[in-house]
Amino acid sequence: MAEIAEKAGVTKPVLYDHFGSKDGLLAEVIRRAGADLRVALETAVGEATSPQDALGRGLRTYFDFIEMHAASWTVLFSEGGGSPAGTQALEDVRRDQARYIAALIAAEISVDRRDSADVYAQAVIGACERLATLRTTDPTVDADTVASRLMDLFWLGFSAQRSAAG
Repeated sequence: MAEIAEKAGVTKPVLYDHFGSKDGLLAEVIRRAGADLRVALETAVGEATSPQDALGRGLRTYFDFIEMHAASWTVLFSEGGGSPAGTQALEDVRRDQARYIAALIAAEISVDRRDSADVYAQAVIGACERLATLRTTDPTVDADTVASRLMDLFWLGFSAQRSAAG
């Protein structure tokens, strides 16, 4: 906290007043990173010309974002850096992302399958997190390949769900 306070140009008591604890500071960092990721995803998906393009852009944006913040996200993927507040903040980010992804999926699949959108969203999040972790342990696995292979896998399933809606 002393080093952070010094770099921020404030005193340690100011940090503790604002965040309460190291855990509170970590939780806020996670929340902000999650919000930044959400904005990046919304921007990328908003520029898409089709559902398939939206999925591809979303996946690529996710892996690019994680790569740009690799050191931070490696800690966060280890369940919030071991902090209860960090773990809760990470779960809140996941929950927010799941709602966003589920809404996108629900808009594209048949009405009788929309109750599955939440499950599909969780699968997208889980797969992305595991592959992001794989990329930190195996640098030969590049973001383009991961996004492309995951796109192939997901699009097979989502296109079948979309066909059933038509």
